[in-house]
Amino acid sequence: MVTDPKAALQKLSARGITTLEQFAESKAHMRKPRRIDSEKALEEIFARSAVSSDSSVKSKIGPPSSSVSIVLDGKRVEYNEIARLDGQPLDYVATTLKGGDQALVVFSDRSILKADLLRQFKAPLQAINKEVENALMAGGLQPSPLAPRIDLGLRIWVDINYTDSSWTFAPEEYVNDLTQFDAGLGWFEGDWNDKISSVQMGRCYCIAWADINQQGDRLILYEDTPNLHIFGWGDAISAIYAPFRS
Repeated sequence: MVTDPKAALQKLSARGITTLEQFAESKAHMRKPRRIDSEKALEEIFARSAVSSDSSVKSKIGPPSSSVSIVLDGKRVEYNEIARLDGQPLDYVATTLKGGDQALVVFSDRSILKADLLRQFKAPLQAINKEVENALMAGGLQPSPLAPRIDLGLRIWVDINYTDSSWTFAPEEYVNDLTQFDAGLGWFEGDWNDKISSVQMGRCYCIAWADINQQGDRLILYEDTPNLHIFGWGDAISAIYAPFRS
């Protein structure tokens, strides 16, 4: 949190805010999270997400750390296989393997996870998505049991390892545009867009999008993730949803 007046003014200036009126206007645009309370409402979100985006806009998701195993559509691959799909929105699932190593499961067919995510309003969600588990097993990898660190909600953090400013969403809360959400940040810290580096969750999981209004690549997290940067998703989230998990 910025407390030094000179540092605060520098941060505001970097955001193009040079007057009190501009600062007040930027705060007035901030919104509260909405709630997703039905399968129909979630279906509408996914429908908007499926709308074709500008093909000239490249994915902002970077390569994962070299230590992260990558499984694309059930096959172990190198990152260049993902890079070849640049421009095609993908579904990513970051997860921990048995033994503590990390893996990134990627689906080019976004309907695979969508069908399972919609079931949350009809039946309890499994600890880890079955399609993800099957993809890991097909790639010769074994998932690790989940161990949540907070009791309830989805907590986002500015820095890795759950440090710096944070905010906790209640289950089913949703923000479609993080450029208009600043809860939990200091007065002069701006908004949450492209600022999330780690997440924790309890009795919910995380769906995040690389672009506002559910556009671009989609990330699904079923477990606490102390460092999104090693998966290429650090400082890259622009919309977020915290579905309930019983």
